[in-house]
Amino acid sequence: MLLLRAQTKLHVIEEKVMKKHILIITTCLLVSFNTNVLADDYLEAEINSREIKLSKDGTGVIKFRQCDNNNNCKNVLVSITQETKGVLNGVEMGLLQAKKLSMPGFVGLLYKRDSKEAVSIGFWK
Repeated sequence: MLLLRAQTKLHVIEEKVMKKHILIITTCLLVSFNTNVLADDYLEAEINSREIKLSKDGTGVIKFRQCDNNNNCKNVLVSITQETKGVLNGVEMGLLQAKKLSMPGFVGLLYKRDSKEAVSIGFWK
């Protein structure tokens, strides 16, 4: 009887460990899948902060010229929405405040490939 209880407990422990392994593997697969989707859905650009045109309500546009390694260039127009995040030295804050506190120069832009909407703009001080 004691041996049967020990075997049952061992079986329950093995089952819990197996479920944890399956959960970890599934999570890793989902994360890697989502990372690939993100890489295809978003584009990054380094632009001059003077190319950002903002209104007082925090919306606006960014117009810049993007070139690939073969010097094939195209004009890109990205819209800034209320949802666009401003980041100053790695700290998220309002877009107007981040631009106001930053130094003029180059900034990092993350935008959606299809809709050309800015997701975030990273400024430096």
